[in-house]
Amino acid sequence: MKIAAVALLLVWIAFTPGCSQGGDFSATAPSSRGVLFSDPLPRLIENLPGENHFANVIQLTDGGANRQPRWSPTGQELAFRSVRPPHSTSERYVMAIDGSGLSQLSGDQTATVEEARRWAQEQPTEIGGSPSPDGGRVCFHGYQDEILLDDSVKRYLGSIPVGGEGPDHLNLYISNIDGSGVTEVLSNGTINGSPCFAPDGKHLIFSSNLGGKGFNLYSISLDGMVLEKITASAGFDGDPAFSPDGRRLVFISQRNDEDPQEFNVFVADWLVIE
Repeated sequence: MKIAAVALLLVWIAFTPGCSQGGDFSATAPSSRGVLFSDPLPRLIENLPGENHFANVIQLTDGGANRQPRWSPTGQELAFRSVRPPHSTSERYVMAIDGSGLSQLSGDQTATVEEARRWAQEQPTEIGGSPSPDGGRVCFHGYQDEILLDDSVKRYLGSIPVGGEGPDHLNLYISNIDGSGVTEVLSNGTINGSPCFAPDGKHLIFSSNLGGKGFNLYSISLDGMVLEKITASAGFDGDPAFSPDGRRLVFISQRNDEDPQEFNVFVADWLVIE
C-alpha cells in the first residue's frame, strides 16, 4: 500500500483536537507582540524538572505565533512560519541559529532572499513527512477509518483546520521513502503528531496530549514498545526537528508565555541517555 505522508500536526491548547509545511495560520496576533523584554534574545533558560535529554535550552523568539522550525543543511540557520506584525497571516522567515539576521521569505519584496534560501522551501521527501537519518524511511502522523488513512487530515496546518472539526486522535506511522511498507508505530486514542526521527534512527520524537494536560514531546521506539516523556511544559511543546549533525533539537513551546496564542522557538543540546 502506498500513501502520501500527511502534513505536520502542530497543536495548540484551544484545539483540544511534527516535519512538513504549507498553508496559512488563521490565528490572530497575540497582544504580547512588540513588547520589549529586559532580557535580550537569545536567552538561556532552565530545564524543567524531568527534561533530562536537554542541556543549554535557548529561547530564540519572544512573541508571535512561531511554528514549523526547520534546519538549513549546514545547521547554521532556521526557517519557520510566523504570524507577526505587520502581517495577520502566516509568513515564512529565516534566521541564524543565534536568532540574528531575521529575513522574511514570503511576501511581495522577498524574491531575492527566497531564491537564496531555496532549502527553506523544499519538501524534505517526495511524499512529505520527516525522513530517517539514513534517508530510507519516513515518519508521519494520520488516522485510520477502517483500513485506509483518512486523507482529510491533510487539511490541517498545525492545529488550525481549513474547515470542519479536527480529529480526536492521530496515530504515528513509518514507511519506506516511497510510501510503501507502511507500519503503525503508535495508536493509543490520543493526538500524536509532528513526528521526526531521533538521530539514532531507532526512535521517533513527537508531540502528544497523552495524559490529558497540554502537549509534550515524547520518544517512542519504532516497535512501539518503549515510550518516554521528554518535556514537561504545562502548555504546548511540539514541532521537533534535529539539526543535521543530530546534536541539537529545535522545538516550539509555550513555556514562559502568558498569551495562549503565543508559540516561541527554542533550541537545546540533545543528550543521549543510555
